[in-house]
This record gives sequence, structure tokens and C-alpha cells, in this order.
Amino acid sequence: MDSYPQQAGKSQLFLELIADYLAHLYPNVNSEALAQKCIDAVGIDNSRDFTELEPKRWSESDVVLLVYGNSFLDGNHAPLNVLGEILDAYFSDVCSILHVLPFFPSSSDDGFSIIDHRKVDPLLGEWSDIESLSFRLKLMADVVLNHVSSESEWFTQFLLDQEPGNRYIKIINPGDDLTKVVRPRSRSLERQVNTTTGVKSVWCTFSDDQVDLDFSNPDVFLEILKIVDRLVEAGVRWFRLDAVAFIWKISGSSCVHLPETHQCVKIFKALLHKRQPQAVLVTETNVPHKQNISYFGEGDEADAIYNFSLPPLILHTFIAQSVTALSTWTREISNEVKSGVFLNFIASHDGIGLRPIEGLLNHDEVETLIDATIKAGGRYESYNTQDGPKPYELNVSIYDLLTSEGSKYGKACYLAAHTLILVFAGVPLLYVNSLMCLPNNHDGVEKRGFNRAINRRSLNRKEMASILVEQDADPINLFKELKRRVKIRRAQR
Repeated sequence: MDSYPQQAGKSQLFLELIADYLAHLYPNVNSEALAQKCIDAVGIDNSRDFTELEPKRWSESDVVLLVYGNSFLDGNHAPLNVLGEILDAYFSDVCSILHVLPFFPSSSDDGFSIIDHRKVDPLLGEWSDIESLSFRLKLMADVVLNHVSSESEWFTQFLLDQEPGNRYIKIINPGDDLTKVVRPRSRSLERQVNTTTGVKSVWCTFSDDQVDLDFSNPDVFLEILKIVDRLVEAGVRWFRLDAVAFIWKISGSSCVHLPETHQCVKIFKALLHKRQPQAVLVTETNVPHKQNISYFGEGDEADAIYNFSLPPLILHTFIAQSVTALSTWTREISNEVKSGVFLNFIASHDGIGLRPIEGLLNHDEVETLIDATIKAGGRYESYNTQDGPKPYELNVSIYDLLTSEGSKYGKACYLAAHTLILVFAGVPLLYVNSLMCLPNNHDGVEKRGFNRAINRRSLNRKEMASILVEQDADPINLFKELKRRVKIRRAQR
């Protein structure tokens, strides 16, 4: 009998906390009523005790394996089902956390232009396949919250002036000052569309097919929380907030890293931790280091942050044969993480970001990285600034970059580079294509028309088997050695 007043008191205190956060974002809305809607949307049940957050949600034995839902194919079974079998056969001793990149129906950007968050792409499988993966490992998934596909129901409703989508899309109004907007693309920010109420300009941070949502409407926030709830139900425990830095827009500002954005992250963290005590909130902000780590907040924002400066610094170390920049930076960051963890990586599904080394490498050092990438058969992208185009990312297979023709110690460098991410404080993240030593996918770039395809390749089961049976080939030997080193890392306490 005594527990009910205590439970009610905890519920009220939590409601007031969320209401206080929301009041800063939506001052003209009843914050307590909105807080209750948020609590309901994310699936928190006030009728049960508020479980305390698990104190140790990651450890020295954790390693993340990054894959696409279709990283492995066999032509007969759902790719997510095949992924589970491949994990059991080859990777069960490598990782404890599996990050499956967006597995929803999508119209472009390899899953990041989502048509419907409520469904699993039928070309990949179904929700039961996602749940099956969550039984094997701790599962990480993306919350793609900045934008939706131009083929989504919400955008269709926007074009037809129908509820609720007609209130969900970010519009650029006449007179809006966009001169200070910072974004990682060189194409136009605006897309003009014909709607039943006339021509409108919509905000497209990344591409014409990825239409930004309007977070100044609290109903958009509620919709994203419902998506989070569905992921929790499917067994997801690590949640990656994709491109979160760009979600809040204000005319005349940079529209990146705004205080309102940080407030949103605080709300996500508080709600997610109450919804699932094992949950870990990850922010994806491919930006200069100081801006990146700002998403730790005062311990009230991200649990984990990608260590975006690490990949280009490690590659610079081996390509320039100089450890100065890496060692200097390592000393500087040694005391930066007070209540969270870095995800340390050297390769991912995206390119190797160059913005995170702004101020860490000089112009000539960056040019050396670009030259080495081109020599290895890779490419690079730029982004627009007020001072003109600047290098944004390198698109290249890490295997090709470090073992290209004429590189006497390439294989040793490849192993050493991956070993570094195992010894830095934090949780290592291994991209399956890099772990498998896959080369540049030039055919993918030509067929698909974008540079990031160079490091995105699916393997059918036969290709996987052939790589692993060539006992004297470099890929299998490097793969086995990397696995051996990962096991050493995972055994540390």
C-alpha cells in the first residue's frame, strides 16, 4: 500500500522534469499536458514502478558491428534472416552490439530517406527478423528524425493540404534569412513544390528526396517518440539520432547545434531512459570535435558519441608517417568524457569526415589525405561555406587506402589502424566491409551515381564463403588476425 504514493510522487516529479524541458521549446503550449502526451507516446507506463537505469550499460567487452540489412544475401531468404545466420557463423565472437542501418522502406540514400517508419522494408524482412537479431546481440538502430522521404505519407498529405502531414513539413517562408545556414551539402537548400494551396518552398538539408520535418510543431516530436517506442518493442536498446544537429531551424541562424536542438536531446534521453532502463542514446554529429562533444551536455544529453576526429587522424598518422597530430589530440581529449562514452571507429557506411579535423590538421595535411585517397582509387566530396567549397569527406575503402600499390607496410598499417580503435578508451565500432577487407566498389559508384557507394557493398553467401576459404589470401589472413585482436580486447577487464 505504501508503494503507491511513492510511485505517484516519482511519476509527478518526472512529469514536471519533462514539462520544464518542453517549456523552453514550446512556450505557448501547456507544458504539463504536452509532457504527459510525450510520456504516453514513448510508451512509459505510469502504473508500474519507475525502474532505475541500469548503471553499467556498456563495458570493456563491448564491440559494435555495423552492417546494412542487406550486407549479406543468398537470393532465397530474407536478407535480415541471412544476416542472423552469418552472425552466428562468423561474427558471434567479434561483437556484442549489432548496428543495423535503417531497415525501413526507403526511396534513396540506402535507407535514410524513410517512407514509413512503422514497417520493415519487405525486401529485407519483417519485424520478427529484427526481434530475432535482438535476441542474439544488443541491437542498435537509427532514429532518422530530421527528414522523411518525398514519397512518405506525411509529404503526400503536405502536398494535398491534408492532416496531419500539412503541419509536419518545414517550409521556407519569403523573407527567411538563410545566409548563415551551415549544412553538409552543396546543392540548393530549397525545393519548390506544387501543393493544392499553391507553390511552396520546402527545406531539404540533404537532398530533394529528403524533406525536413518541422520540430517547432510539438506533434512532430510526438510522432518521433512513437517511432522510438516501436523500436523498443522490437528489442532495440541502442538508439542513434541521425543528423540530430540539424533538426531545429531559426531564420538568421546557422540552423545547426542550436540550444533548442540540445534541449530536444535532453528530452529524448530522459524519456528513453524511463522507457527502457537498458537504453543507450547515441548522437551522430559529423562536425568539428568541440561541437561534437557538446552533445554530452552536462551528463544530460548523449550517452555515446561517435569519435569522428579519430578516423582521419589515424589515417593521417600512417599516410604522413607522423604521430604528432594524433598524440597531441589524444592528450587533449583524455579528460573530456565525464559521463558518457566514445564510439571509436576508422570506417563506416559514410565517408571519412574531414570537418572533424578542422583545426587539428592544416591545409597541406588535409590535401595529403585527399591525394592519397585519389591515388588509391577513391574520391572526395566538398560542402559549401561562406568562404567557398571546403573538403567534406573521403570516399574510399580503408583496405585500398592503406594497402594500395607501392605501400610496403600496407597490411601492417591496416592491422595497426584497426588495433588503435581497440585500445582507445571507449567502445570500438567495426564496419563489416572494412573488417572483411573489401576493396573499392567502383561498379557500385557507376551504377548508383554517388560516391559513398564505393564503400557500400553486399556479399552473397557464396562470395563470403570464397573469401573465407582462400587460406593464403590477404583478406582472410587479415580478417582472422583482426578477430584475434578483437577477442583480446573483449577479454580485458
